[in-house]
Amino acid sequence: MVGKYKVITLCGSTRFKDEYMEAQKRLSLEGNIVISVGLFGHSGDDEALSPETKAMLDDMHKRKIDMADEIFVINVGGYIGESTKSEIDYARKHNKPVKYLFESRIKQLSPSDRMSFFLKTQNWQDDKINTSDPNSFCEKKNCPNAEEWAWFVKYHKSHSYAKDYCGETYRYLDWDGYVYWFIGNRLCRRIIEK
Repeated sequence: MVGKYKVITLCGSTRFKDEYMEAQKRLSLEGNIVISVGLFGHSGDDEALSPETKAMLDDMHKRKIDMADEIFVINVGGYIGESTKSEIDYARKHNKPVKYLFESRIKQLSPSDRMSFFLKTQNWQDDKINTSDPNSFCEKKNCPNAEEWAWFVKYHKSHSYAKDYCGETYRYLDWDGYVYWFIGNRLCRRIIEK
């Protein structure tokens, strides 16, 4: 907070320049100090495309996150690229709340679109222990939205099938080329082999 004003840093793909401008205007009118990107590399600011400049701008944006009370992710249609994922991870590591433009519209989505959005926004990590059966996982504690995690758990329970693996029974859900299952609060996935 600066005085009575919350400080919010905008994050997201710079291809969504119009949405950045709309969010900046709306959040400012709601009484927030809004910090945005310096250049829109995917929207015509070609200076941002050199590797050196991009690295500098990415680092500067992390410093902007340091100055903020929270971040607001411009995730049109649920899209979150690699740079934005790293900014979200950085914000979480520094205990900054993360809010999403698309989040307010999530509950209006069809179950299929909501599922795709949920799976795209998770912090997937490669399983480095079980290299003979490669898969990746995400954890409840790192989920951007606890309410969406609960929704997914419920959806998974009602749409999955039981199958034994190494003497244990797990519930599996096939979705968009992957199979998903839970081990405690860890959601695992691997590519479905054809």
